[in-house]
Amino acid sequence: MGKPTDKIENVGNAMVDLFHYLALYFTGATIAWPAGHEYLLIMAAGHAALKDILLMSITATIVLLSVAVLILTYAARAYGRAEGEVKDR
Repeated sequence: MGKPTDKIENVGNAMVDLFHYLALYFTGATIAWPAGHEYLLIMAAGHAALKDILLMSITATIVLLSVAVLILTYAARAYGRAEGEVKDR
C-alpha cells in the first residue's frame, strides 16, 4: 500500500494532463479559425501580401510549438516525468 499522498498526487497529475490537452485544443482552435479565414481571404484576393506571409509564418510557428508541447506531454505521461527522477534530499 502506498503513501496517503499518492492518490492526491495521481489526481493532481491527471488534472495537469487534462489542462494540457484542453489548453492545446483551445490554442489550436483559436489559431486554426482565423488562419483558415485569412487563407480564404488571400485566395479570394488572388495574391498574398507581405503581411499575409508573415502572419502565416507566425501561425505555423505557434502550431509547431503547440505540437511540441503535445508530444512532450504524451512522452511525460507514457515514460514518466523528469521531476519523478529527482530524489528528495
